[in-house]
Amino acid sequence: MRRRWLVSGLVLALVVAVSGLAAASDALPLPAPVAGPGGHVLRIMPLGTSSTVGIGSPATAGYRGPLEELLTRDGIAFDMVGSQRQGPPWLPDPDHEGHSGWVLPQMQPLVTGWVRAARPDVILLHVGTNDLLRGTSGAQDAGRLAAFLDAIHAVSDAYVIIAGVWAPLPQQTGPSRCAVST
Repeated sequence: MRRRWLVSGLVLALVVAVSGLAAASDALPLPAPVAGPGGHVLRIMPLGTSSTVGIGSPATAGYRGPLEELLTRDGIAFDMVGSQRQGPPWLPDPDHEGHSGWVLPQMQPLVTGWVRAARPDVILLHVGTNDLLRGTSGAQDAGRLAAFLDAIHAVSDAYVIIAGVWAPLPQQTGPSRCAVST
């Protein structure tokens, strides 16, 4: 259990770092990837919807491009896994399990097959936003996400990092007003 928290923390730190970074280390030579104990290569499954595919940021494949650059820079041997393959030509490993526009009920019946086939060590999960955008309540979305996680854990011991669910912002019809309280 302690190892799971340690690996989860490491991957979460990488995801957080990637979200705030652009590719800025082009001039530095990259070390060769170093396999983990027993020569193990970390199998990472990016699983989700449009942000996983990279819709809106095709030059970086969303977060996947910067994450791969950081992992490579730090010499971490990895293999992105999933049944989908997309990304810019420079992306060394374009595998993922992203399905743009899908909602959790569409993914739920398929997730166990995807996870079994890919055999990931870590799953980077970014789902639920489309559900909210289509009118699902926060409570319903949380219930769907819990069932989704249960399905994953029924077939895998992979560490699951939930990247987040972006709640839709309320639409304003007039001038924007901000209130700051201290």
